[in-house]
Amino acid sequence: MNAGTYDVSLTVTSPEGCVSNVNYPDYITVVASPVAAFSATPTIVPLANTEVVFENESLNSDTYFWDFGDETNAAFINPVHVYPVIGNVDYTVMLIASNYLNCVDTAYLQITVEDEIIIYVQMFLHLMMMT
Repeated sequence: MNAGTYDVSLTVTSPEGCVSNVNYPDYITVVASPVAAFSATPTIVPLANTEVVFENESLNSDTYFWDFGDETNAAFINPVHVYPVIGNVDYTVMLIASNYLNCVDTAYLQITVEDEIIIYVQMFLHLMMMT
């Protein structure tokens, strides 16, 4: 059933064949279910800057619970989170979106904190090759 307001009609027929009708306009309201969704920037995170910006893309919801996968959580709409400076770790982020009727939906996304490989090339090697 689609979200919206609906009429209710009732017809009763007695054993003797008497018919009675009643109509209740706009009697039932169906609320759209929450749809949890989000994105993150970046999803592969360098150790030099472990900050991740989360963008909530949920529909039909007004309350949010975030579990960042590193034993921390938040209840903001669009949180920013800084992960521990530990390389080569995957974190599963969970967003629970709910509405005023406590209907819920859940979405997940993986964030990876990676070690950076830094290669230093000494300038004298370059100069030696030129001569």
